[in-house]
Amino acid sequence: MSSPYGELRIAVLNQGWIRTELSAKLNCFPHQVIVYYDGFPVDSNRNQIWKEAKADGIDWLLMTDCDQHWEKNPLDYIAEDKDIIGFPTPIYQPHVDQKRPIRWNISKGKNAPLVRRELVGSGSLLIAKRVIQHPDMTPAFAIHYNEEGIRTSGEDMIFCDRANAAGFEIWAALNNPCHHLKEVDLLYLEKLLEREI
Repeated sequence: MSSPYGELRIAVLNQGWIRTELSAKLNCFPHQVIVYYDGFPVDSNRNQIWKEAKADGIDWLLMTDCDQHWEKNPLDYIAEDKDIIGFPTPIYQPHVDQKRPIRWNISKGKNAPLVRRELVGSGSLLIAKRVIQHPDMTPAFAIHYNEEGIRTSGEDMIFCDRANAAGFEIWAALNNPCHHLKEVDLLYLEKLLEREI
């Protein structure tokens, strides 16, 4: 469907159920094509989204997990015409640091609108057509394991490695973090923890 953004697709990775907070945000994007994908595993699901966006000649792909939503409109960043924009998302990793179990999938740094990064998490990504159509970006997502079957890198790291190798720029929208809704809103909890330290 044509829009002020060109051919835009919003793809939601549904791994069980869509959070109502995300649904409310998506309802604020009238006249946009929103597609829900429920395939497993996650990297295969992301590659299916990628394959369809490539075949359909989509100008912009906004890919997001079903359990997060943005503080500000992510479509506003299309005007910046960047290759890839990742939106910071708090993630729960107590095995890394039990005292600070909430970490970010993007190194935060200064609170600027857009900052170059080598690596962003894949929880919520805005991707330009030139990246989708590039031959070195297929398959875009993969998980690597060593000979003992232990996971050595995830789909977001592989995606960013391929994008960097193909010459694309990766940006982080540090002023538009995502709420990550598990049993509690991790962004809200992170803000509380920052106040206590």
